[in-house]
Amino acid sequence: MAEKQYIRLARPRLRSGFQVAAAARSSLWLGKDHLLCIETNGYTETYKRFYFRDIQAVMLHRTKRYLIANSILIPLVVLFVALGMFVDDSAGRIALFCIALLPGIPLIVNLVRGPSCVCRVRTAVQEEEIPALANVRKAQAVLERIRPLIGETQGLLPREEIPARLSELATQNQPRLVVDDPNLPPRMVS
Repeated sequence: MAEKQYIRLARPRLRSGFQVAAAARSSLWLGKDHLLCIETNGYTETYKRFYFRDIQAVMLHRTKRYLIANSILIPLVVLFVALGMFVDDSAGRIALFCIALLPGIPLIVNLVRGPSCVCRVRTAVQEEEIPALANVRKAQAVLERIRPLIGETQGLLPREEIPARLSELATQNQPRLVVDDPNLPPRMVS
């Protein structure tokens, strides 16, 4: 039997924002030497490959989507459950409890998924969002899985050497400021 070429890291997920109306889905796959992000929109698919040798950074930024959704859904559930408890009619009570399920089910799903985030991959030529990694827990699990592969491809930098390298880069890229005339702004010289 042939060896699998790709391993799925993140299941297809609806993209957020206006693209939900177009039913755009995104998934993330692990290849031998790259990540493959597949975005499906109706009849078209877009493939983006991020080779481990080219990845400069993988950035996670927490969003407030999780908190906003919970702050909207929790009061709705509480409202309909409270109304259902004060109604004397059993049919009305059951109807209000069923209505409470409409925001209750998305609330439970949101609580199980956990905090949300935006994940971006930076290479030398682009910075792309990975919509399939919109959940902090899932994104951290994927990062733990790909970090050794990136380190194996690019080589690892010892922790002690990082501050020295950063200060060296900061001094290299600093342009010199030259003031010829005190009445004019300084000019930069490389």
